[in-house]
Amino acid sequence: TIQIRPTPIAYATGGGTNICNGSTPNIDVSGNITDGPMRFRIQRTGGSNITGIGTNSYVNLGTGGSYAIPALTNTTNTAQVVTFTVTPYSNYDDNNDNNNDCGGAPITVTVTVQPDVDPGTIGNDQVLCIGGDPDEFTELTSASGLDLSYQWQMSTTNSTTGFTDIAGATGDTYDAPGPLTQTTWFRRVATSTVNSVVCNPVPSPSIEVTINDINPGSIIGDQTICDGGTPSVLSSTTNATGGGTISYQWQRNTTGCGGTWVSISGATSETYNPPAGLTNTTYYQRVATSTLNGESCTDVSNCVVVNVNKVTGGEIGNDQVICGDNPDAFTVITPATGTGTLSYQWQISTTSPTTGFSNISGATGTSYDPPSTITVTTYYRR
Repeated sequence: TIQIRPTPIAYATGGGTNICNGSTPNIDVSGNITDGPMRFRIQRTGGSNITGIGTNSYVNLGTGGSYAIPALTNTTNTAQVVTFTVTPYSNYDDNNDNNNDCGGAPITVTVTVQPDVDPGTIGNDQVLCIGGDPDEFTELTSASGLDLSYQWQMSTTNSTTGFTDIAGATGDTYDAPGPLTQTTWFRRVATSTVNSVVCNPVPSPSIEVTINDINPGSIIGDQTICDGGTPSVLSSTTNATGGGTISYQWQRNTTGCGGTWVSISGATSETYNPPAGLTNTTYYQRVATSTLNGESCTDVSNCVVVNVNKVTGGEIGNDQVICGDNPDAFTVITPATGTGTLSYQWQISTTSPTTGFSNISGATGTSYDPPSTITVTTYYRR
């Protein structure tokens, strides 16, 4: 008896499409023989840098079975076109060779494997003072891939972790809003969509916006001196800190802590020793600067005051010539003035108007009435 079997025919669904790198091409190989096994030879041409299936493979299928071509990986940065030639055989003897097997006409299917997305690069790292507004993040090199879309992300953790999507930031560039108060990393995630399939998103290298935060520290030195006196040193209770190199500049004014400040030449240390001979109440503050990568950020310390206690003796009157021993009371012609609370001490001299003076016990008022015991020319002052 001679049994005539049908000529094997190969079927392959799918193909002729683009696929993401590392994904399956959705090509299912099957045949027309339904009452016995089939054997298929699958030859791959083109796409020499494709992995996932060999260039010449045989697949044995049971009755009514099918075979899905596995995931394909493109190891280059360009699209790779792969052609599969599928030749069917009847495999009635169910062995692993083509002896005594009937062969059918080959068919071909083609698929294009896209490379991984190149996310491009963005720039550049920036340094800001606290509360600053970053410059727009530009594209240094373009991303590459099929049907690209973007999503910007940010992190306050580090350059590789803690990233979250920024709502609405889907352009190829991004202008982050201020004020920025802590060091933040930004990156752009590029996604390629191939035949409605979203390929693996790939992030760009991140850029860092460093906040050059500065704490100006604090100073002490409130004091009161007499007119023309020498102030004590203005000291640092807490030195300034910041992200960069710290420098100082002392300033002064004579109108108040809210006045217009003037820098003091050469006063660039943590402490400051005001010069002798101060005649006006003067206010001081210390400006601290943190310099990082050329970006200088400043802040000012608290304000301290050196009060100058000015006093004028006023004028008393008047010179007298007496025949007896009882001078008239000495009255105030011009009152004394002073920054603080005024007190008085009357003095007496029988030597001259400038020397030989001694305190008069109990004479501490604004005026003075000498006793009626004067027998020699006498000088008084307050």
